Amino acid sequence: MVDINSGKVMRQIWNSFADSAVALATSPDGRFLFAGTAKGILEQWSIPDGALVHIFHAHSRSLETISVSPDGRWLATGGIDRQVKIWSLNPSDRSIFPAIRFY
Repeated sequence: MVDINSGKVMRQIWNSFADSAVALATSPDGRFLFAGTAKGILEQWSIPDGALVHIFHAHSRSLETISVSPDGRWLATGGIDRQVKIWSLNPSDRSIFPAIRFY
């Protein structure tokens, strides 16, 4: 994270799989960063402390897009595997809706 006014790096968050992040999104409240990797992994990071919160094994191939709902309760991912998945961001219920597959 970079301070916009000074350009100073405030916090560096490194992905735990040492894989390139190909998609990024933040929660509407600014508390979480979501990073999708070329290996189909989705990581949820706490912005205030830089801690890895959760790992989603999201797609069988590269994860290409991430979107968080305006209320911060849901997350959608899309991957090269031609699937769109909807995830619950409720920590007590990490359920996933059945994937929509595009042919």
